[in-house]
Amino acid sequence: MTAKKKTVRISMAIILFISLLFSFAVATEKGNIRTETTAQVTENIVSYAIDSIQTEEEIQIQGWALIQGEEMEEVNCNVVLIGEQSKEQWILPTMIIERMDLTEAFSDGIDYRKAGFLANIRNERLSLEQEDYAIYLEYLTNGHSYLVPTKKQVRIIKEIPWQETDPTEAEISFLLDSITAQKKVLTIEGWLFCPKDFGKTTKTEVLLLNSRTGKAYLIPTDPVERLDLAAHFPEDIFSKEAGFTASLETWRFDFGYDSFEVCLRYTGESEVFMIHTGQYVDLEEQKEEQNGAS
Repeated sequence: MTAKKKTVRISMAIILFISLLFSFAVATEKGNIRTETTAQVTENIVSYAIDSIQTEEEIQIQGWALIQGEEMEEVNCNVVLIGEQSKEQWILPTMIIERMDLTEAFSDGIDYRKAGFLANIRNERLSLEQEDYAIYLEYLTNGHSYLVPTKKQVRIIKEIPWQETDPTEAEISFLLDSITAQKKVLTIEGWLFCPKDFGKTTKTEVLLLNSRTGKAYLIPTDPVERLDLAAHFPEDIFSKEAGFTASLETWRFDFGYDSFEVCLRYTGESEVFMIHTGQYVDLEEQKEEQNGAS
């Protein structure tokens, strides 16, 4: 065989191998990611935690799930993403992440090392610019299937139009407890409640309003129980989940160049209010306080 023919055959073999590898990867992804679950929503059976949600180059969700006192041999845990508006479902297979700390933490004689999980999906497969995705866990064990709501969401920072509203008509009460920056993460905490919407489905979200451009940015915000406030307000108007917390990496905005007011968007039963708080992000002040403390 001449050297030229040998080179051609090797090249063809490499091309064939790459094609087969690509086809296998595509087939694997299509075969693993389902778009419907038959599991029933169940609470207070499965213990779990979502440790981290990353939304950079691809979405990665890491955490753990287990039923205390139950062996892990026949357990399969998938991550389910459900669109807030579209209700579309993505059931993501997970990779087992060993968690020795769980066996030590529960200390009941059961080996929980395989309770850790990691799931991922490409960003472009979700419509994150249009909606958020609630995170559920599909927990399959011993012939049972549980769909566990985690109260966590996959979200990104979104630019939205700012609309002036008058929250005084709704008698909304609110307070920002803290605006802190530590380890390059800005965290905003506070509470808000509206007496007329007591007992109804509502949402409070943090906005950053650029004073120079007038652009508003919606920051992923989570509800927080604030039982400490219950003693100060009548039971018939105060919701225990009136608290909120929002966080983002400080590199996402040029806080040194632009001034950003922390605002709130409250979505009630029938109206949406955008609220000025009069408080601003000041990273320089944060640095001075941290330097003074040290």
